[in-house]
Amino acid sequence: MNRVAQLGFAAKGLVAIMIGALALRLALGSGGGDLAGPGDALREFFSQPFGWFILAVIALGLWAHALWKLAQALLDPERKGTSLTALAERIAFFVTALGYAALGIAAVQLLFGYRVAGTTSPQELAALLLTPHVGRWATGLVGVIIVVSGVLQIRFGLTAGFRHVLRLDEMGATARTAVALIGGAGYLALGVISLIIGYFLIRVALLYDPTQARGWGQALGFLADLRYGRWALGVVAAGLICYGLYFIFLILYRVEIY
Repeated sequence: MNRVAQLGFAAKGLVAIMIGALALRLALGSGGGDLAGPGDALREFFSQPFGWFILAVIALGLWAHALWKLAQALLDPERKGTSLTALAERIAFFVTALGYAALGIAAVQLLFGYRVAGTTSPQELAALLLTPHVGRWATGLVGVIIVVSGVLQIRFGLTAGFRHVLRLDEMGATARTAVALIGGAGYLALGVISLIIGYFLIRVALLYDPTQARGWGQALGFLADLRYGRWALGVVAAGLICYGLYFIFLILYRVEIY
């Protein structure tokens, strides 16, 4: 499971770095087009030299991350427990597992020449699955859980609460400072994105309209449309790059699960 988690961290980190880099390019005025979500990041990887190989490895990593998130949700290897906050996190892990499995399928479709429409995200998938079959209140509950996750992620970023999963004793002083700054900025950016996406999912429930679901690209676009939106987009984009780099640190220094 440790090896599965490491492979998933690598894939998730690379996708986050690509999304952040594309958004930062737009924020700096050096790029055109729409803001990128996970599906757009896959297409960008595929367009690079040896893109088929890169995408194949990322697809495997995305499925590995889906498996890891499923284990977090069902087996609770990190001993989060059954408190209300822990249950909210574990439900969010399960929803995320579905999204990363779907994203892995999208990567394979690209490899075989199929067009991946739009952006695939865990939140969009949840809305499309839950609203017609389970109901608007279940979808709204997922939205509330994602908002709560966003608040917890911002708290993690501000307090560097993620450090307990790192083998800090094996890191030098410079590396410890770097991972605290990178991880903090990354979790703050992720928390902002989660708050926006959770808000959109709550709108799905209120309007009973799955098409109101939005993913990462649309959440970044929401930021860009705000007053001083280019600055807000640039800051969050830089944070997403930091979030991806933090997952590279996890590959090297994460405390083993078992």
